Amino acid sequence: MRQYTFATLRLQTEAATFLLELADPSDQWVDANIRIIREEPFADFRFRDVQSWMNVDDLRSLRDRIRQHMRDVCKGPTDLMEFLHAHAHEESVGGDRYGKHYVPQNLGFTLTLLAGEGKGEGDGGFGVTILINAGLAGKDKSPGFFGFDCAVDFRQAESFCADIERVLTKMVG
Repeated sequence: MRQYTFATLRLQTEAATFLLELADPSDQWVDANIRIIREEPFADFRFRDVQSWMNVDDLRSLRDRIRQHMRDVCKGPTDLMEFLHAHAHEESVGGDRYGKHYVPQNLGFTLTLLAGEGKGEGDGGFGVTILINAGLAGKDKSPGFFGFDCAVDFRQAESFCADIERVLTKMVG
């Protein structure tokens, strides 16, 4: 049961705002209300909030993956032969510039960081796909994930990462 909102992590994208409303922190865990707020003209699409939780390692990993992805995007595209060779040999593709998947331990949502362009210093952007675990369709069924895919700029992504850092500082010092 949520007692109070400890912090709100906000990732503003072109189509919607992804919110993690964090509550009841300990030194290792925090409850999370996962929410999507749609921007016009998408306001008629309906999502419901999903109750979940995240631990300190989940938050660190999310922050680190987004920041690494921005650095990788700034390196520029990998040529097709390098991409195919790396996949054939199960290697990382030039820092994995083509996409990274993030899933917290409880499977409450998935966030996929996609290709983009950037020069660094807040100049650039990339695609993002955010899916929320809407629950099971029935007994012995797999969970259904619903969400959106759009662009996010480096400034918005870095602001989200800075908010995560503030939450981590409050939780573990």
